[in-house]
Amino acid sequence: MSQVSNLNTPSTIAPGELFSTGTSSVQLLFAKLQLSLSQANKEKALEKMDVIQKNQALARETADMIAQARELQNKGGSQEMTDEMKKFFEDQGLKYYDKYPDREKNEAKIKELEEKIQNNPGQKFIYELELKTLKSSHEKKLEGCLKFDKDQWDYNIKSLTNFQEQIGADTQQLMVFIQDFMGQYNAYLSGANNAIRESNQTLAGLTRNQ
Repeated sequence: MSQVSNLNTPSTIAPGELFSTGTSSVQLLFAKLQLSLSQANKEKALEKMDVIQKNQALARETADMIAQARELQNKGGSQEMTDEMKKFFEDQGLKYYDKYPDREKNEAKIKELEEKIQNNPGQKFIYELELKTLKSSHEKKLEGCLKFDKDQWDYNIKSLTNFQEQIGADTQQLMVFIQDFMGQYNAYLSGANNAIRESNQTLAGLTRNQ
């Protein structure tokens, strides 16, 4: 990544100087524009750097989740995902192995039966029996839906490693953006310094000629 030659802006331009006439005022106006553009690029670079820092923290957390998942897998048998790992998957929008594909369908059916019980008193007994059976099955499936065997843990680990790779790719792209922004920052800052120096030289020449 390119280094910033100087993060300090040039000398302050007095407001009155921009309202003078002649070559000097044009140079100072150009310097002000260059300073504004350099600052804008600096701020963009800092924003990207903040995202990179967050990505690095997320990458460390992901690596920790991968290590935990492999440890559970190596224990053999059917091992349950921790609440912490489940939350991580859900927070990041990741998919773990679905052992209960009919979950949403059954939850909707439970809600439907509960409404039928409320709205159909004459058939309440029938709906209650159906609801009791469905809820019992639903709860048993929920109890085991986070217990995974070796192959199912492979699926979960793959989901995590793919996410880890995406974080790395995103971070690399952000670094390219930062390099570009800082290159523009240095170019605009150099342009501002040159314009101010030329303006000072012009003013000095005018003073000598008076």
